[in-house]
Order: sequence, then C-alpha cells, then structure tokens
Amino acid sequence: MTTQNAAAIDGRAHRNGTEHRHRSPNLGLLAVIFTVLKLASLGVMSIFTGNPAFTSPQQPPNEIVPYFQTYAAWVLWCAFLQFGSAIPFGLFAVSTVSRLRSSVS
Repeated sequence: MTTQNAAAIDGRAHRNGTEHRHRSPNLGLLAVIFTVLKLASLGVMSIFTGNPAFTSPQQPPNEIVPYFQTYAAWVLWCAFLQFGSAIPFGLFAVSTVSRLRSSVS
C-alpha cells in the first residue's frame, strides 16, 4: 500500500510532501450516532406501544385512525428521532464524498 493510499484511508491527503488532515467530523462517530438514533426511533414504537410496527397502509381507515389517535405522542417521538438520525447520516454522506474527492485529486 502506498503512502497516498494509506493517507486516503486515514482521511489525510498528501500534497507536495506535506500531510493534511481532512477537516470533517469523525465518520465512525457519525455512524454510531446515526445508528443509535435510528434504532431508538424503531424501539420507541415497538417497546412503548406494545405493537411491533405501524399499521399497514392497506388496512381500512377505521383501523389506522384509532392507532394514530391512541399512540400520537409515540408517533411524534418516532418521527423526531428519525429526523434526528437523518442529520448525522447526511453529514456522513457529505464528509465521505468530500474525502473521496480530495483523495482523487
């Protein structure tokens, strides 16, 4: 493995014989935060409502509406945590693309 390839894996880029660290968040930390928030959003509905999942869209409205009326607070928590998990996921994607572009050029 060349020094340049090792630097690309490490998140550093070698230019003109100097070593530059890529200025982005730690990808491992972003991945852990995303995973925790995503699993928490799934767990909120499963654990606290007693139901394994949301109702199916193919079910009649007289089954769907009472579900969301009964578990409105838990559905909001689930949505909040899923939106929260999208932020570190987006940062992860942007940082990865930036690192790949800086290692190619």
